[in-house]
Amino acid sequence: MNTVKAAGRPVVVKAQAPAEGANSPRKEKILQVAIAMFAERGFADVKIRDIATEAGAEAPTIYHYFGNKESLYRTACSVCFERASKYAMVVISQDGPVEQRLYLYVLYMFDSYMNDVNFSKLMQRQLLECSPEELSTHVHKSVSQNFTALENAIAALRPKQTAARITVALYSLIYGATQLSPLWGGAPDLQFATGGSPSELAQFTLTLALPEIDWKAVDQKCRKVGPNSGKVQD
Repeated sequence: MNTVKAAGRPVVVKAQAPAEGANSPRKEKILQVAIAMFAERGFADVKIRDIATEAGAEAPTIYHYFGNKESLYRTACSVCFERASKYAMVVISQDGPVEQRLYLYVLYMFDSYMNDVNFSKLMQRQLLECSPEELSTHVHKSVSQNFTALENAIAALRPKQTAARITVALYSLIYGATQLSPLWGGAPDLQFATGGSPSELAQFTLTLALPEIDWKAVDQKCRKVGPNSGKVQD
């Protein structure tokens, strides 16, 4: 804001809204800074002026783009989760053998939880800090479509009535193995949970859920693909 004089009295003039469009580099920079700060410190400990300073922006610019802190936090969570959800949906919905699609999906989820720090921390904070209603909204927006696609893929291998339970079990195993890994650091017999690669954990988890499939062989077929290509091998 700027202060000018009118008729001898100081008058506060609000800063003009930035001229960039909705997807401007400035807005994207603010959003990425907000994602990192909310992930590291949580909603309560982050102030708009902190984000503005780190992003090299003015507070009025942030309010212009996002309205208020609550709206910025919701947007940050949505962008972070939906970015991961969008790619995972591509992996599970593509053509190719269902075993390979399942493996690449679980591999990608492990890779996201283990290597995307902001995604992992924001997920933890959502589970701890959000109300049931807010969590329900998040699930509907960024998880439900993927859940259904994963369930349908599993239903090609198992009876439909058990596919939903296996899907829940897979999500729970992926989240538990990654988020609880600090607890296993001092246990030599559980080093796979702390030092295992995404592919090792994906094979182990899928073997628990669907033991009749040789997931090591599936991994060999997908080895040239990796978690970032979004394609499977026939």
